[in-house]
Amino acid sequence: MPEIVDGTKLREYQEPQLFKQKFQRSETCRLFRKAWHIPPDGFEKYSSYGIFHDELRKMDAAYATSETFTKNRATLIAKRKLWAEYKISDGDLELATYEFARRIPSVKYDEDLDSIVRKSKKPPYWRSFIEECLLFHEAETEFVNRPPLELKAKWNNDLKRYEILIGNIFYDTTAEEFAERRFTKTLHDLQKRYLAYGPVPRQKKNFPLDMGILKHETSGLTDRMIADEVEGDTDTKSSTFMRSPREDQKRKNKVKTARKRLKKRLKPY
Repeated sequence: MPEIVDGTKLREYQEPQLFKQKFQRSETCRLFRKAWHIPPDGFEKYSSYGIFHDELRKMDAAYATSETFTKNRATLIAKRKLWAEYKISDGDLELATYEFARRIPSVKYDEDLDSIVRKSKKPPYWRSFIEECLLFHEAETEFVNRPPLELKAKWNNDLKRYEILIGNIFYDTTAEEFAERRFTKTLHDLQKRYLAYGPVPRQKKNFPLDMGILKHETSGLTDRMIADEVEGDTDTKSSTFMRSPREDQKRKNKVKTARKRLKKRLKPY
């Protein structure tokens, strides 16, 4: 037994053990093993599960070459044609596609497993552990680790912008997890990257330039120097090849100074 730090860790350790002991004696577990030709007490070795997995793949291959598959595929194609002619709804086509897919043995297996997970009223991250309880006699009773909150950006084509979504929220997710440093830092980074969620930066304004006024206020400068100020470049040297780091820094400082000067001189139209 691993070292238990606090009461929460103790519950996380004991819950899978108690669930396994009760679940493997249940009628649900017995019927699943009988339907999928699994020994009543489960597999003893992982090699036996490998054989079961190979048999499941062979069942898929046999179904794909059967007359039943050909008939079901023809039915689905006919449904798609009716949908293309607007004679059936999107829901009817989705139902026909679902009925076609669920007859594939491996898909039926996953569907049965998902149904048991839902009936157990356990969160989705228990799925692998419940499958192990169904397949093996001695299931690993390690901590069933709940995945942390997941932040991600997803493009919304209707709104024409990115949306920040929060994943891995379960019934046992606590409010304290939203205040953890890892979560808040990631959220702040995404807010800065996708500005629709963060503070909107000041937009640069485009002022119409009256070159006559500009020349008057920049008397003493040549036309080339005035153009450089407008473009934000005050380095009038014709060659910028192999500029030293010191010269490059001087140029950056000059650009900043020139932009500040233009900002003071030019007023909004």
